Amino acid sequence: MRRRAPGNPFAAHGRGEITAQVAAVLPLARVAEALRLADPGTLTGKVVLTP
Repeated sequence: MRRRAPGNPFAAHGRGEITAQVAAVLPLARVAEALRLADPGTLTGKVVLTP
């Protein structure tokens, strides 16, 4: 049985139906470090780059 794809994931996030786990927030100037952190097995969660 295939699961139906959700509609708008941003709307679902806004309603609190889904969450995102953030592992690190880094400035864009540290993009090389962010890429190293994003390597598989390094950490759990998303790496967010800020302007």
